[in-house]
Amino acid sequence: MIDFNVDKLQKDLDGKFNVAHLIVNRVRKLKSGIESKVSRKMREKDIVLAIREIESSKLTWDMDEDSTRESLLESEANAAASLLEQAQNQEDAEKAE
Repeated sequence: MIDFNVDKLQKDLDGKFNVAHLIVNRVRKLKSGIESKVSRKMREKDIVLAIREIESSKLTWDMDEDSTRESLLESEANAAASLLEQAQNQEDAEKAE
């Protein structure tokens, strides 16, 4: 079992979405064989190890536009608007024929 401060991580990483995103990505890397930045305790799961790495500040994480929830939602909205515009253009082309 691990004891860590979720509120501190959320504050440091600007929200729970980013915390979860970083943990998931780190677990995937650990499972693929990347060396841990902290020592592994006996029978410790990868998710616990990832959380300990993040909490110990051994991992650096830069926030860019692609990693924030708002930009992900915005890109999905832009993709949906583009698809809608293509469908309308196709309908107009069919009516013109």
